[in-house]
Amino acid sequence: MTIAKEKLLNFTKKEMDVLGLVKEGLSTREIASVLAMSEDTVESYRRNMIKKAGAQNMVVVVYAAQSCGLI
Repeated sequence: MTIAKEKLLNFTKKEMDVLGLVKEGLSTREIASVLAMSEDTVESYRRNMIKKAGAQNMVVVVYAAQSCGLI
Protein backbone atom coordinates (compact mmCIF):
# COMPACT_ATOMS: atom_id res chain seq x y z
CA MET A 1 0.00 0.00 0.00
CA THR A 2 1.33 3.40 -0.97
CA ILE A 3 0.22 6.54 0.82
CA ALA A 4 0.56 9.86 -1.01
CA LYS A 5 2.65 12.47 0.78
CA GLU A 6 -0.23 14.95 0.32
CA LYS A 7 -2.37 12.87 2.69
CA LEU A 8 0.33 12.98 5.36
CA LEU A 9 0.74 16.74 4.95
CA ASN A 10 -2.87 17.14 6.11
CA PHE A 11 -1.89 16.05 9.62
CA THR A 12 -2.17 18.71 12.32
CA LYS A 13 0.76 19.78 14.50
CA LYS A 14 -0.55 17.66 17.40
CA GLU A 15 -1.03 14.65 15.13
CA MET A 16 2.58 15.05 13.98
CA ASP A 17 3.69 15.25 17.62
CA VAL A 18 1.86 11.99 18.36
CA LEU A 19 3.24 10.39 15.20
CA GLY A 20 6.80 11.27 16.16
CA LEU A 21 6.36 9.69 19.58
CA VAL A 22 4.74 6.59 18.09
CA LYS A 23 7.81 6.31 15.86
CA GLU A 24 9.98 6.41 18.98
CA GLY A 25 8.06 3.43 20.35
CA LEU A 26 6.13 5.17 23.12
CA SER A 27 2.85 3.67 24.29
CA THR A 28 -0.43 5.56 24.32
CA ARG A 29 -0.04 6.11 28.06
CA GLU A 30 3.51 7.45 27.65
CA ILE A 31 2.49 9.75 24.78
CA ALA A 32 -0.40 11.09 26.85
CA SER A 33 2.00 11.85 29.68
CA VAL A 34 4.59 13.56 27.46
CA LEU A 35 1.99 15.69 25.66
CA ALA A 36 -0.14 16.35 28.77
CA MET A 37 -3.34 14.94 27.30
CA SER A 38 -5.62 12.03 28.03
CA GLU A 39 -5.07 8.56 26.64
CA ASP A 40 -8.44 8.85 24.90
CA THR A 41 -7.20 11.97 23.09
CA VAL A 42 -4.06 10.16 21.95
CA GLU A 43 -6.18 7.27 20.67
CA SER A 44 -8.39 9.78 18.86
CA TYR A 45 -5.35 11.30 17.15
CA ARG A 46 -4.19 7.82 16.14
CA ARG A 47 -7.59 6.94 14.64
CA ASN A 48 -7.75 10.26 12.79
CA MET A 49 -4.28 9.78 11.28
CA ILE A 50 -5.12 6.25 10.11
CA LYS A 51 -8.35 7.52 8.55
CA LYS A 52 -6.74 10.59 6.92
CA ALA A 53 -3.96 8.48 5.45
CA GLY A 54 -6.28 5.70 4.33
CA ALA A 55 -4.03 3.23 6.12
CA GLN A 56 -4.77 -0.05 7.88
CA ASN A 57 -2.87 0.82 11.06
CA MET A 58 -0.28 3.14 12.61
CA VAL A 59 2.62 0.99 11.43
CA VAL A 60 1.70 1.87 7.84
CA VAL A 61 1.32 5.55 8.73
CA VAL A 62 4.73 5.67 10.45
CA TYR A 63 6.39 3.83 7.56
CA ALA A 64 4.86 6.19 5.00
CA ALA A 65 5.82 9.28 6.98
CA GLN A 66 9.39 8.03 7.31
CA SER A 67 9.56 7.17 3.62
CA CYS A 68 8.48 10.72 2.76
CA GLY A 69 10.99 12.21 5.18
CA LEU A 70 8.31 13.79 7.39
CA ILE A 71 9.57 12.16 10.58
